[in-house]
Amino acid sequence: MKDRGTIVILIDALGYDLAERHGFRLSGLSKPSKVETVLGFSQAAITTILTGLEPSRHGLW
Repeated sequence: MKDRGTIVILIDALGYDLAERHGFRLSGLSKPSKVETVLGFSQAAITTILTGLEPSRHGLW
C-alpha cells in the first residue's frame, strides 16, 4: 500500500482556553488536556511539531 502521508492542521494562537470557550472540539480527541507553552514563538514551535526535533537540533529559537 502506498504511504498516504500526513496532514497537519495548526491554528496559531488557538490556546486551550480559547478553544474551550468557543466550543472547538475534535471528535477524535478522547482526552484533551491543557499544556504549558515552552517555546517562545511560533516558528520554533511549528518546526518542532513538524520535525520532532528540539530547537537545539533544528536551530530555530
